[in-house]
Amino acid sequence: MVHWGSSKDMLWQQTQWPSRLSFVGETILNVHKVESYESASALSLATFTSFLIEFVARLQNLVSAFEELSDTAKFSEPVNILEAKKAVSV
Repeated sequence: MVHWGSSKDMLWQQTQWPSRLSFVGETILNVHKVESYESASALSLATFTSFLIEFVARLQNLVSAFEELSDTAKFSEPVNILEAKKAVSV
């Protein structure tokens, strides 16, 4: 039979993310772990930024293609119904 232990024990075994420093009294525990978290955090930010730039570039391509297709199809500008009613009633 598997003994899972208390939820408090399970929480202590989990790695805290994002954790900058682990302190016991005045001592920093596992400096290597802290440095790897800082590197992973910077890498995550760089990856997110890269994805965001790529998304914006592709969105601009989509908008340009939509405008080109609407010009080719000779779509007209939408008519504002309220302004059309005012023009007819005057």
